[in-house]
Amino acid sequence: MDLLRSMLSIPATDEDRLRDALSFGADAIILDLETVEPAERERAREAARAALPGLQHEHVRRWVRVNPSHEQLAKPDIRAVVSSELTGIILPRATSRNHVLYIEALLRDAEQMNGVKEGETKLIPTIESAAGLLECQEIARASRRIVALHFGAGEYSEDLGVTRTKGGHELQFARSQVALCARVAGVLAIDTAFTDVRDDVGLRADAEAARTVGFHGKVAIDAAQVSVLNDLFRPTPEVVEYARRVMEAHEAAEAGLPATIDGRVIDSARAARARRIIDLVAAIEAREAQAAI
Repeated sequence: MDLLRSMLSIPATDEDRLRDALSFGADAIILDLETVEPAERERAREAARAALPGLQHEHVRRWVRVNPSHEQLAKPDIRAVVSSELTGIILPRATSRNHVLYIEALLRDAEQMNGVKEGETKLIPTIESAAGLLECQEIARASRRIVALHFGAGEYSEDLGVTRTKGGHELQFARSQVALCARVAGVLAIDTAFTDVRDDVGLRADAEAARTVGFHGKVAIDAAQVSVLNDLFRPTPEVVEYARRVMEAHEAAEAGLPATIDGRVIDSARAARARRIIDLVAAIEAREAQAAI
């Protein structure tokens, strides 16, 4: 199971932070090509490609956030970074299934050019507009490469013309919709970054709001946010214990014995959710064990 509790976003040209990136404990590193100045784009591509080999780690995924497909910048971005060291591409401002299919075609060509097995490069579309939200389900199902949907609250708020608040009430519907579409498609839901890096209390509250509606992780823009997110998106001991009881009851049912917990019948849907929790905890424990070495 992929761990994406914390996805630490670092500008591809920030050599100092990239040098220390693996020490921050994030489940994934994002090399950001979208936020660099136009004059720095080529240097950013070269820097991202050069940084990827040094970011290899068994339990850390390596992503590159490219420029939006409609700006015709995604093609050179993708050609520059697709390699065996890259986990996948994050696509900003996805508004339709066709955006995903276009990026998929670019990935297929880049994989062939760079000796990467077809389909190996994964994809995370970002939903950050009203149009994208309305097409969220189609976007999530557009490609087998997709492993998650990412919600981008900054662009979304601007598109709707609403003020983004620390309470995040204006984001509740959009977050719920993205989480719902991700669940139906069988992929993860990753929440937007919390931009006040000095406010740990606000970060925790914002992440809890996302977790409550079904998100599995969140983008971090500062190393100090990583440990908070790793902790918050880890299932509690009580949740893990209940999941294990569910699995035991389900296995008993398959053996022909009664399968109930606290009066509730344990069906296949509850057993599948319990299995996901147990697999997630196993992945987290493996990540922590590796970090302790």
